[in-house]
Amino acid sequence: MTADSNASGFPSLYRYTLGDVKNGGADKWERIGVAWNSAGYTGAGTIDTKHNLYVRTALQSSLMVWDLAKADPLNPNNNRDIGISLVLEDGTPFIMNGSYGVEYDQKNDRILLWDGADAGTVWSITPGFDANGNLVKTWVVKKLPSTTSSQPDGNFVTGVIGKWDYINELGAFIALNEFSTVDMDAEVWLYKPFSTS
Repeated sequence: MTADSNASGFPSLYRYTLGDVKNGGADKWERIGVAWNSAGYTGAGTIDTKHNLYVRTALQSSLMVWDLAKADPLNPNNNRDIGISLVLEDGTPFIMNGSYGVEYDQKNDRILLWDGADAGTVWSITPGFDANGNLVKTWVVKKLPSTTSSQPDGNFVTGVIGKWDYINELGAFIALNEFSTVDMDAEVWLYKPFSTS
């Protein structure tokens, strides 16, 4: 997770490790990275388990990405974020903010974004690498089709953030619509992306 106690916009990356309950081991928090190249306040993050990356929403049209292979609690400054710019397929900037939901689609090896404000539109990102295996700093965002006109209709005044979660056993995402003061309820939606395998 990331945290920024001073609201500087440059959060640190932390790892939480559960202790050995049987043997009385204590849980442990470790600072394993710092934000240096991009800024973000409120946001959501996910772990790309294939590429060992922590990906977090940042300011407009960008993501903050940490390489978890470089996680070093003894020297977290050695693991600085990589700022990633997001563009649409035609090369124009993808306009977003930190309030989007972000999750890694393990089955299809891609990252999915949901803003919630555009009737449940889901966007797909595949991390890009150069010939040497280094992350490229611009990733392409693609709009995913929907098979139904029925979509969440909340305004998400406070953002989606963590109301978008991947369920590995289902190969699907669960989205929580914004609370409605009319019917005093919030709908739960299931989104199953088309398989790319």
